[in-house]
Amino acid sequence: FINQYKQGCYNSAKGKGIQTEQQQLKMLEEQEVWSKEEELNFYRKKQEINTLLDTKRKLVLKKQLAAITRDINRLQKIVSELENTRSELIGITCESYSNKKVNEYYVYASVFKNEELSEKAHSLEEYEEMSPSEISDLVEISNEALADLNGEFIRKIAASPFFLNAIMISKSNPMIYWGKPVSLLTNYQQSLFSTGLRYKHVIEEKGDVPPESETLQELVDWYENKGDANPQNQNSEKTSTVFGADKDELKKLTNSDESALDLHSAAAARQKEREKDTGIKHGVLTLHDMLKIHGEL
Repeated sequence: FINQYKQGCYNSAKGKGIQTEQQQLKMLEEQEVWSKEEELNFYRKKQEINTLLDTKRKLVLKKQLAAITRDINRLQKIVSELENTRSELIGITCESYSNKKVNEYYVYASVFKNEELSEKAHSLEEYEEMSPSEISDLVEISNEALADLNGEFIRKIAASPFFLNAIMISKSNPMIYWGKPVSLLTNYQQSLFSTGLRYKHVIEEKGDVPPESETLQELVDWYENKGDANPQNQNSEKTSTVFGADKDELKKLTNSDESALDLHSAAAARQKEREKDTGIKHGVLTLHDMLKIHGEL
């Protein structure tokens, strides 16, 4: 219904002589105001942000996270400036008009008088006669109500032990958990349940157990990393070293203090061993020493 409503708004705008976005972009190019290269650069920057966000979800080390966060913030600022310039140049199009009308309609369809959501707060006629400021107030109310229903919070709920336990008891069946078929679930419920199933898969199929975590975000990061990891890159029983990681990060990466190699301690032990064998004391480790530390010799 929403798609039909949007298409109706689009056709109405086009019938009134409003140009499409492609027509506006072509005109701007002909006027040498906004070129194809600028349009491609705009979309490349947006794609670059998405790529960095995907990479960030797979990182654990604080230094790497800090560096990639700086890159994301820098690019988001650039994209925001480009988007503002682009929107001002393009102006009103069939797409922007229909999107605006649909966003407004979502608010109309979401606001009810009662908690059972059986009686609309306004009729469609009343809503369409509202002033922009009145609609803006309703948008603010709607956004406030939905603020906690974003992807970040849904992943935190999905990673919570109480939710995963309930998913396991319900045998991964949404009908048992929600008490209604998938066709009647909201988008938020579908997203939550599917994310919970993905995290449950990590525990059941891979045999991994989440480490002790101070925050839900740490749990989410662990599940996301495990879900994206290549089995060939998983931690083995052999001692491993991760350069740049502190002790807490090593513990999270290897799931135990015993399997994490403290390079500084190992280097000091190797130096003492070499001094005892040769009688020579110096602080430089050779390639032979490093291979010895890692159990290759």
